[in-house]
Amino acid sequence: MEDNITPEDELKAENELLKLKLELEHGMLHSSDTSQLPADIQNQWLNYIYNYEKVCKDAGKIKVIDFVDNPPIKKINEIASDEISDELGKLLELLFTKDIRVDFICEYTDEIKYIFITEELLEEEFYNIRMEGMRHCFTYEEFHPNHDYDLRRHSKDFLNRVFNKKWSEDCAKYEMTKTVVFQGKEYDGSGISQIIFTFQEVVARFEIKELDITIVTFDMDEFKGYVKATASYIQYWNDGGVTEVNGDCHLHFVSEYGGWSLSGFSLPGLG
Repeated sequence: MEDNITPEDELKAENELLKLKLELEHGMLHSSDTSQLPADIQNQWLNYIYNYEKVCKDAGKIKVIDFVDNPPIKKINEIASDEISDELGKLLELLFTKDIRVDFICEYTDEIKYIFITEELLEEEFYNIRMEGMRHCFTYEEFHPNHDYDLRRHSKDFLNRVFNKKWSEDCAKYEMTKTVVFQGKEYDGSGISQIIFTFQEVVARFEIKELDITIVTFDMDEFKGYVKATASYIQYWNDGGVTEVNGDCHLHFVSEYGGWSLSGFSLPGLG
């Protein structure tokens, strides 16, 4: 009987085996959404994930302080206030030479940064992987989320995608809740995208005159956030008409899976 197994069939079988090994050996039920990728690309990605997980498992974990060979570290109460910045610079440089990088997305005092590193980060455990050219990166906000910053960033990204015609259905899929409230009604991601696409299609271009966030609030007990922005822009219609729009944007968020997702909104001129 003729063998009808193709190289692609063999790749698909290998991919299924890799998924099974990731589940059994590393407890990864959903390693990544690769179902839409070509079999060869999916194979490369699954092999990368499997090899990385194997390296991590074999390496074991180590505290940051032990990884950098336990250098003498001054406590914050041992440093004069006018010397904290210098000590912070020395500490960051020392960590960097040991392949540890520490980033702060938002602005904080040098005292807060120094206390975070010496009293929290140095005791953090991570995989003891040492490779030439590899640097382990830690970000302050991963330990202490800045909800004000995150809500502002998500709001700016959403508004810019709408007014700069950069919206895609992936935006709804990854940045919104499963259902989103618009004008008092609930829509799924596809429905919301269609509303935005229609809005963008009838306008040749938008000229933003003002787009400023004025209010940001959040309640982590309720897992809810709210952002208000003032907007002023000009719509240049496809038929040659021009309309100036002024008003407030209202954006509602919920905190889920460790991040913020847009759950409802209203924009002046839309709808």
